[in-house]
Amino acid sequence: MTPNVCAKCGATLTAADAACPQCMTTDAVPNPNATADRPETVSLQTGSFAASVSTLSSDPGQTPPKHSRDILGHIGRYEIREQLGEGAFGIVFRAFDPQLSREVALKVAKPEQLSTPERRARFIREARSAANLRHPNIVQVFEASQDGETAFIAQGFIDGPSIDRVLKNQPGKRLPPVQTAAIIRKLAEALAYAHQRGIVHRDIKPANALLETSENGAIEPVLTDFGLAAFSEEGAERITQDGTKFMGTPAYMAPEQAHGNAEPASDQYSLGCTFYELLTGQTPFGGPPSVQIANHLSQPIPSPRRIVPSIPRDLETICLKCVEKEPSARYASCAELAEDLRRWQDGEPVLARRLGYVGRFVKWAKRNPGIAASLLMVMVALALGAGFATRYGIRAELARQSEEKVAGELKTALKDSENARNAEAKISGELKTTLSVSEQRRIDAVNARNAESKISGELKTTLGVSEQRAKDLKKSLRESKERLYLADERLYTARVQNAQTEWEHGNKALALVHLDSCRWDLRGWEYHYLQNQIEQSHFTLKGHTSAVTSVSFSPDGTRIVTGSDDNTAKVWDARTGELLPDAMVPNQLLKGPISPDGHLEAVIEGIAVRVIDRRPTALELRREEAERRREHLTRIARFDAFWHDRMARDAEKLNDHFAAEFHLRLLVEHAPDYLDRHERRAKVLQSLNRPLEAVAETKIAEGLKASPPELIEAPHLEPLPPPGPRAKIKFFNPLPPNFDD
Repeated sequence: MTPNVCAKCGATLTAADAACPQCMTTDAVPNPNATADRPETVSLQTGSFAASVSTLSSDPGQTPPKHSRDILGHIGRYEIREQLGEGAFGIVFRAFDPQLSREVALKVAKPEQLSTPERRARFIREARSAANLRHPNIVQVFEASQDGETAFIAQGFIDGPSIDRVLKNQPGKRLPPVQTAAIIRKLAEALAYAHQRGIVHRDIKPANALLETSENGAIEPVLTDFGLAAFSEEGAERITQDGTKFMGTPAYMAPEQAHGNAEPASDQYSLGCTFYELLTGQTPFGGPPSVQIANHLSQPIPSPRRIVPSIPRDLETICLKCVEKEPSARYASCAELAEDLRRWQDGEPVLARRLGYVGRFVKWAKRNPGIAASLLMVMVALALGAGFATRYGIRAELARQSEEKVAGELKTALKDSENARNAEAKISGELKTTLSVSEQRRIDAVNARNAESKISGELKTTLGVSEQRAKDLKKSLRESKERLYLADERLYTARVQNAQTEWEHGNKALALVHLDSCRWDLRGWEYHYLQNQIEQSHFTLKGHTSAVTSVSFSPDGTRIVTGSDDNTAKVWDARTGELLPDAMVPNQLLKGPISPDGHLEAVIEGIAVRVIDRRPTALELRREEAERRREHLTRIARFDAFWHDRMARDAEKLNDHFAAEFHLRLLVEHAPDYLDRHERRAKVLQSLNRPLEAVAETKIAEGLKASPPELIEAPHLEPLPPPGPRAKIKFFNPLPPNFDD
């Protein structure tokens, strides 16, 4: 059988191919089950919007014929049933998913549209992003993938016409305002949902919105082509552009999108152009794509009421607010647009406001700055001319009226002119002097300003250098702290390793010294684990079947020998507690249940022997150290009291009451239970003319006489700080040699 050949590009085709694999066209693919084209039947007589939608939904051009279940080919796992449409970007097929048993709309991109890896990656990425959208007015995207070199999107199949097909069959190619507001409101809610998830459609137009009729007869608009947005319409004036600068349809494209900056406000502008077309039956601008883009960038949108006067004024205001040139002048979001349409539907006042004459003039002036400037200059010139003419007319009339009076006074003026000339000469000389002084002052002021500017510049330079030095200093300090912290971490790691090494060699005290020298905020799990292992190191020897009768250490302390009523003797490792089955009982004299170094003790417990580490624990070492510190501080406190008492007595002999009071106050703070100190301080305070404090000290002394303490406590000491390393502390002894005597 001779293979088929594509009539467009000449590629070889097979019977299973649904489209040419090279040019992706279906015109040259033979279809043995093809039937004659049937004309489109659209109801134009009823004038009912719902009837038109229902008629278009049952159109043979939209619903597959009886033979549509024949498989034309496969793309991926999808069975191609028929072609629904073709555009500049790709082809739309009606397909069947046998895996999930459902019909889908399969959008296949043409190879030339995805000629670069960047375009192909963007195609897949944006389609997968659109697959996350779940909204009743957004068509569901099921899959975005590739079958070899063929990239496709599988989405839900909507059995309904697009809005542009409905418009073609409506009187005047427009919809009633009520249905228009309902459709635009639902599309605005769908766009608001998509924008909240960071997805911009970039190609809102009637061809990308389908009308689906539900089972109860309700009509729901469904927004399509998320992630693709590149299918064209009939006519060169509506071709979707896909270049390096923008993507969209020129007839509905926002000004900022034409400059390559598509954002959520751009979708609102395109939706406003769709709103405009549904109300008036035509797009805001016509002509070739370049002319349309230029008009969107520079020309105002024509008033919808000039085309269709019956349009409600509030709907016109909402529509014109959506298509403002500046994104900031539009609604803040599509959600606010939907809310304003709801207010109109419920009969409430809308939030959008029409521009007055001043606002319109300002917008016109921004669009035509040259003409506006010229008009303003003409108006200013006319105003100035009229003002000057009026002024000179009044002056001429006044001059004529005073002419006779001036003529009568001319002789007197001539007589006075000589005097005037003399006075003028004098005033001219004074004026020249004044002007020279003023000029000198102006020059001085200019020089002062220049000097001030120079000083200000130098000051700014100095401040900049200081700030940079401060930043460098902060950076150096931060780096120093980081290096110090890293050094502390390495030191902590080394100390923990040293502690483990000492513990493994049996030096428990030195291991605890290494642990306690670790920085407290770096102590982690390994620190606490090793500390517990060191402080709780003991084990139990189990292996006899009868009661143990004897236990002894070897002379070198490395082994433990046990004897039992089961007539066996066993040798154990004294360090690990492991049984040494092949070891021989030493011939030397055994040392008993305590190791030669006194660190370990073996205790018989029935048929087992528990080996206990008798070396002091960390708590005991801390207590010993705390006791030594307390004794040392007590001796220092006693010496301080001795020294202050001697200094106070010397001051009392010299009648230096201020020094005596100072030392006595410190003595009272160290030991408040000494009676003579309160009595002596009361006398000193009385000498210093401080009677109230003297009375207080006297009362304390009387209280001590009435109920003397049974035991005079040691001088008051501050709480001890946390214990440090367990190394022996060598204190400096400031006490005299025979102080304790």
